Amino acid sequence: MSTEAVHPAEPIVQAIVRGLVLPERTPLQTTPAALGLPFEEVRFETVDGISLAGWYIPAAVGNDNGHIVVSNHFGPANRAGYPGHLEGYNSSSNIEVDFMPLFKAVHEAGYSQLVYDLRNHGESGAARGGVSGSGYFEWPDVLASLAYVRSRPDTRDKTIQLRSYCMGCNATFHAMQRDPAAFEGVASLVAIQPLVGRTAVTKMLALSGVPDAMGRLEAVLMELGDQRVDDHDVRPVAAAVNVPVMFVQVRNDLVSSADDIQAMHDNVQVADKTVFWIEDTPVRHHGYTHFSTHPSALIEWLDAHRTAQ
Repeated sequence: MSTEAVHPAEPIVQAIVRGLVLPERTPLQTTPAALGLPFEEVRFETVDGISLAGWYIPAAVGNDNGHIVVSNHFGPANRAGYPGHLEGYNSSSNIEVDFMPLFKAVHEAGYSQLVYDLRNHGESGAARGGVSGSGYFEWPDVLASLAYVRSRPDTRDKTIQLRSYCMGCNATFHAMQRDPAAFEGVASLVAIQPLVGRTAVTKMLALSGVPDAMGRLEAVLMELGDQRVDDHDVRPVAAAVNVPVMFVQVRNDLVSSADDIQAMHDNVQVADKTVFWIEDTPVRHHGYTHFSTHPSALIEWLDAHRTAQ
């Protein structure tokens, strides 16, 4: 029998790390048809051979402004949102994230949309044995989505704008750093709650009552995910953002930091940049639901950037 001591915080550390790097796939609860939106089921492939599933939602005939919004979701969500109201999916303070009302608002404003599942999420293919990089490994998906839009006869002449959440936003930053030329002609980015890894896990450990377990968490993260905590520091990576950007953040988010978002903003070298703060809540997932119920600021940003820079 092994006499090796078990770290007193082991169950908590395992839960945090497994939730980050081995996310359970969440079911798609709805489709754009639920709100009467036209859509097409699509699949496209990344340079490393991962098949990604998505929906193409065309602009309405007679109300097409020539732009397409590509959406990169947060983890462990999917292209439809996150079923946080269902048993077993309570990592969101029991908040359901339903992107359909947002898709409808963007559609009514004249935009086409490509929304898709990142690798290891939704109906997209698996990679690295199901291990998520919280954006660190997912950057090829962002590049594949851009290439797909540019390959379709009905979208290749449209101007692209991006809406990227958390994991999807971190992946977007990494994609910009690795292949800046792929973003030439992209008119803007809405960067919703990009996350700094050390800030997040430090706060998660403190909230769980084990603030001194960082060393063990770092070891488990490497064991299970082949990642370091500081692989997920996107503050310096934000310097690669080469398009106009609106950061969006719950100011008092329990697992993030307003200072991190401000640092990312300050590191962006593009002059056209701003931060949209969501007030009066500490709940991170309210940052993901905000534009589904209050889309005006998002639509105004998109409309203001209807000419590619």
